[in-house]
Amino acid sequence: KAFLFISLLFASGSLLWLKLIKLELALMIMGVCFSILFSELYKDTLLYMEKTRFSKYKKFVWIGFLVVLVVSAALPSMYYTSRSLDKSMSLEEHDALQWLQHNTRKNKVIVAAAQEGHFITQVAQRKNVMDTNFLLQQNAKDRFEQLKAIFEENSGARLISRLQLLEGDYLYLSRRARILHHLKDFTVLKLAKQNTCLQQVYQNKEVHIFELTCKAVERI
Repeated sequence: KAFLFISLLFASGSLLWLKLIKLELALMIMGVCFSILFSELYKDTLLYMEKTRFSKYKKFVWIGFLVVLVVSAALPSMYYTSRSLDKSMSLEEHDALQWLQHNTRKNKVIVAAAQEGHFITQVAQRKNVMDTNFLLQQNAKDRFEQLKAIFEENSGARLISRLQLLEGDYLYLSRRARILHHLKDFTVLKLAKQNTCLQQVYQNKEVHIFELTCKAVERI
């Protein structure tokens, strides 16, 4: 029975290394396997100690196993709790998305970071350019690179061209997008504020929303 779970560990590890399964799924499979193997190890260790002169230390072994179990369970829980909090929507973001829902037409396209695409569709109820479920989209890689380039753009003219290329009507710039793209200077925000083709229609502490008001003035 143990060999079966060891084989499953190697299989899931290989699939993860080849990027054929997601990290979360691999960790779930490995977690179940390690839990079962750990219980077998615990039982076999105690049975073996009964046959040796170290049987009087059995209580300390049990405490050691308990410490390992608590640490191995607590650390992943803390990690995923932190990730969940990072992914959760702030009040400022929610207010901005609510503004989009109530102040823009339903057929408008919102240009936002791919990781924020679900916020656009679920809360603002508007069409996004891309979200994290983009594997089934046509030309997904090219589209992702075009979207990423917007947040790293340093030319106002090219910024307008990129927005038009993605058929965007509004540009959603947030503190979250800046962090996601590891940007020290959020140059695209400065460009948007200075560009006459973009009109700022909403602003709070974390989010700036601009409406695209004219055609592209320069080809990429």
